[in-house]
Amino acid sequence: MDIANFIQKFFLYLLPGIFGLIIFEHLTPQKERHYYKEFVFSFILSFVSFLIVDILISLFNLLCPKSTVQPLNIVAYISNMQGVIPNGIFFASCIVSIIIALFLIKCDYKQWLFKLAKKLKLSNRNDNLSVWESIFENDPVVTLRDNITGNTYFGTVTSISDNCDKREILFENVRVFSEEGDELFAANTLYLSRNHNEFTIETQKEGTHLAEHHGETK
Repeated sequence: MDIANFIQKFFLYLLPGIFGLIIFEHLTPQKERHYYKEFVFSFILSFVSFLIVDILISLFNLLCPKSTVQPLNIVAYISNMQGVIPNGIFFASCIVSIIIALFLIKCDYKQWLFKLAKKLKLSNRNDNLSVWESIFENDPVVTLRDNITGNTYFGTVTSISDNCDKREILFENVRVFSEEGDELFAANTLYLSRNHNEFTIETQKEGTHLAEHHGETK
């Protein structure tokens, strides 16, 4: 087999995993990228997808002995890169890859792996989120003190930027107070962009309002 034919077959094998990887990366918090990890992820995801399709075809053939559909035998295919991946198996593997990616996204969002590890006493971590991400997961109602203007913002955080030096925050139902404690204005939505060291964030106990800290009775 010449190198061009090998690359073509290998790329076709990787495509289901690449589709799953794209969906996974778009629907999970972005972290530092490592291309070798993405390659390994795509390779394994493709292998598992083709393997599941092979198993499903084998089970189908057991139930329907007259079936003419044959599994690919993905292990043999990877070993020598011989033969052709049938269109039906390829598209079925793409669908399986997307389903697996969606399941992994759910696992990542619910932190099932860390919960299982904690239950088995293998780790005491609750998640793999950064402090920037986890603070809003625990309590989206925050008090933000702006070191640039001296203003204080009290409201519900509905969206944040990635964990980078420039932080973007979108508030809902926010009240803005001056440095002296006077309420300046209230807004349904408010966008704030600051460098990571230009503000501080505090969370309040449930039912506590910033106005109470300033002696108000609203």
